[in-house]
Amino acid sequence: MVPVAIAVEATDNESAPACAITGVTSNEPIQGDWVLTGPLTLSLRAEREGQGTGRSYRVAVRCVDAAGNSVAGIATVLVPKGKQHPPHAGAKPKPRPKPRHGKDRPRKK
Repeated sequence: MVPVAIAVEATDNESAPACAITGVTSNEPIQGDWVLTGPLTLSLRAEREGQGTGRSYRVAVRCVDAAGNSVAGIATVLVPKGKQHPPHAGAKPKPRPKPRHGKDRPRKK
């Protein structure tokens, strides 16, 4: 899980609006792939499926002022296809190729 903070810019003439995350969706949903950690912070799973274009999250945010006026927006967070991540717990390392010996060794020219 990777911590993410959503930056919001909302102004009001009377008071500072209160903003919070109202929802999160993913194109590669897995149970527990995000956790809210504060009004504008969350942790997201950075792993992605081997197929496809990469994991993306849509984070919905709503800001409300003291008079009840509100505005909503969406932030998109991407985990690109080339993202490397550590192996899962218990995963066995891939075997390394054996060195070449004797007649299988390439000859110098």
